[in-house]
Amino acid sequence: MIMLTVEEYMDLLERCVRDAIGPIVSAWHPEDLGYQVEACTVLAVSSTGGSLEDVSGAMRAVVQIFSKGSVQAEELRGQLGERFPGAVVKFAQASKMSFDELQSNLKQGKVTVGDFVEFAKKNYEDYAKFAERLATGPEFAGRRFEKAMADMQLAIGSALGPAGAIFQDFFTDTIQGFTGWVNQNKEFIEAIS
Repeated sequence: MIMLTVEEYMDLLERCVRDAIGPIVSAWHPEDLGYQVEACTVLAVSSTGGSLEDVSGAMRAVVQIFSKGSVQAEELRGQLGERFPGAVVKFAQASKMSFDELQSNLKQGKVTVGDFVEFAKKNYEDYAKFAERLATGPEFAGRRFEKAMADMQLAIGSALGPAGAIFQDFFTDTIQGFTGWVNQNKEFIEAIS
């Protein structure tokens, strides 16, 4: 099973945001299908309030669906549905099935990867605006900063080896000092905002 690190998930999410998803999914090329479905899944789970842990669980479901070549109830209702509210209903709608038809088809093993791709496309249509908000909205500045910090730490760590720890410790102290200053000066900051 393929397991992505938090940094890889953040990178995938950043690529979704940077590209505003559209260019990636517009053609739905078979060679990029896995990435496109992953990107739309990350977008859907994130836009409904999912955490990185939720994204990780959803990605496990996607990997299992692609590796099995079909959609099983366990992945759709369990792994994906627990992390993406309304996933089962949205899947039925995207596949042009009633909820009961979907349940029956799941039991009979008739739900295909093609159905899952249609579900991913529907997620793109429904959640593409979230990618734009994530890329520019002030409410997501913390996520963007977290990603930038993770990128910087990886770059410093790999480029400088042991000396990278010195820089990371310096930045950690600086950030902690700044956080302390902000906490002590909240009233002043709110007054000038």
